[in-house]
Amino acid sequence: MLHELAKLCHNVKELETDFCDDETSGLITLIKVQSNLQNLCLYINNNVENQAILLSNVIKEKENLKRITLKPNILLIPPTFIPSLKKLQYLILNNEEGQVFYEDKKWNDWEYFLSKAFFTDLRYLEIMNLPNNIECLIIERSGGKLSDIIVCHLLERQGSHRTRPTTKN
Repeated sequence: MLHELAKLCHNVKELETDFCDDETSGLITLIKVQSNLQNLCLYINNNVENQAILLSNVIKEKENLKRITLKPNILLIPPTFIPSLKKLQYLILNNEEGQVFYEDKKWNDWEYFLSKAFFTDLRYLEIMNLPNNIECLIIERSGGKLSDIIVCHLLERQGSHRTRPTTKN
């Protein structure tokens, strides 16, 4: 279906979709043919590495993106596209279902590509379950125009276990 949409739609400004195994190549094609894509929201729920690399590469070509949302496991997509997002104003990185501490290599990749980025127009930042050094790096690499920052941690820092409310009997 997405391949057919790619033949018909070339001027989409906003695209929100699941990153599913069976439609990944269609999604990549749909993103690639867009001439005016400004807002991209991806629900990343698979771990097909070669497809994720292709998706990251096509996002890298969309330098005019103003808004990007990645959820619920940002570690499933390589962050090679991050330095190309020069006009980004709105960034949501929701790692709700991802690992914060166990995937050190992948977090090192995020740190590396974020260190090469500079978000001069970033105004809104919403981050969930990212390591502190990644959070700080994003803020440091912003252009000083951030007006909204939302940080949420669902995992305990000590053991990467979901927090549970305590009850008294």
